[in-house]
Amino acid sequence: MLSGKAKTDFEQWLKDEIIFHPEGGFDKLADKFQDTLIIEWLDSINIFLIPWKGICSIYPWQYKINENIYCGIPNRFETRQQALEKGISRAIEIYNM
Repeated sequence: MLSGKAKTDFEQWLKDEIIFHPEGGFDKLADKFQDTLIIEWLDSINIFLIPWKGICSIYPWQYKINENIYCGIPNRFETRQQALEKGISRAIEIYNM
């Protein structure tokens, strides 16, 4: 999920702020815990990811990043977790630009 500058900067943030060394097993953490740490890091660099539930009953979950709503068929999900994972990927793309 993490790549490029985002991976390097996130790992440094983990060491400085969380006092956790990624080489010690970040990839072994549960996916939801990894997502939580990544979202905390994104918040610290002013990239705000928010999952939200719309009115569509089939694929109700969407996400927005810094008030930009990513909706439409490719950005609608059955679960909040799916929306978060896609949102994190998109936020990392934005950061690496």
